Order: sequence, then C-alpha cells, then structure tokens
Amino acid sequence: MKNMLIGICVLGLMTLASCKTGDEQLSIENQDLGKAPTIMNNENPKSSKEISEKEEVAIIGGGCFWCTEAVFEMFDGVKEVVSGYAGGATKNPTYKQICTGTTGHAEVIKIVYDPTVISFRKILSVFGECHDPTTLNRQGADEGTQYRSTIMYLNKEQKKIAVAWKKKLTDKFIDPVVT
Repeated sequence: MKNMLIGICVLGLMTLASCKTGDEQLSIENQDLGKAPTIMNNENPKSSKEISEKEEVAIIGGGCFWCTEAVFEMFDGVKEVVSGYAGGATKNPTYKQICTGTTGHAEVIKIVYDPTVISFRKILSVFGECHDPTTLNRQGADEGTQYRSTIMYLNKEQKKIAVAWKKKLTDKFIDPVVT
C-alpha cells in the first residue's frame, strides 16, 4: 500500500506544472465550524450531492487542488472530492484574483468520506505524504500564498487530530512544519 501511495504522490508531483491553468469561479461558503461547506462554480454547482449523516467532510490544501484531488479520489471510502478556494475574504474569487495573492484564499479540496471506511487521521496521513508540509507558500512549480499547506478543520475533534498530526510531523522533519 505504501508503494502505491508513493507512486500516486509522485504522479501528482509530476503534474504540478499543469496546475497553473484555468479561470473557474469556485469558492467554499459556510466556513463556520460544524457546517458542511459548499464549493460552488458561479455557473454550475460543482458539488450538488447532499452529505448524509453517515458521511464527514475534510478540507485540506496542499498546493494545486487538482493534483491533491486526483490522489484522494483513489481511496476507498472517499465519496466525493471537489476543488475550490477557502480561507480568504473575497466572495466567489476568480482564478486570476486568487493568483494575485491578495484574496487570502488557498486552493483546497473538500473531501466527503465515510468515516467507517477511511478516517480523518488516514486522510491527514495521506495528505502528509503527497505534499511538502515544510514548504511555505509553494508546492513544486506552484508558488504563492494560494498554494499554502492548510487543514481547515470543521469541528473540535478534527482540530485535535490535526494538532496531533502536526506534532507528529514536527518530530519527524528537521525543517518546521508550516501547515
């Protein structure tokens, strides 16, 4: 399994140079803790599925959203992965606005998953393997605050798990973890 994960991450890193394209208008709304975010394209809903009581949501950013999206779509228990922007002040920012670095948004993915099949801890474990959590505002060829490493926890339990994940990584790396 670890070799497959490494292969997936290498494939994702090889595609990073292609991640600097597009002009979609996606953003994540409802950022209050406990509310499931909606990622929207102003013309078409990008995520129209309702989240059942049995499913949970994780929001993470590790550079190019299309690259991380491709990694998580391959895991059992992951119901949906949607790319978008979160963490900033501009409502419904365009790709061009995001690239200026002035909106405060990061490229993120919303992962809808079945926690009986894949846990939030496992999602963070994969997240830590498919990007460099010690590189500030850069992943591969993509550079800027929109490519920062981030975990946008949605409840106290996710925060607790994320803090423990970061502590474990901090002990593993020489460079500081910037997630």
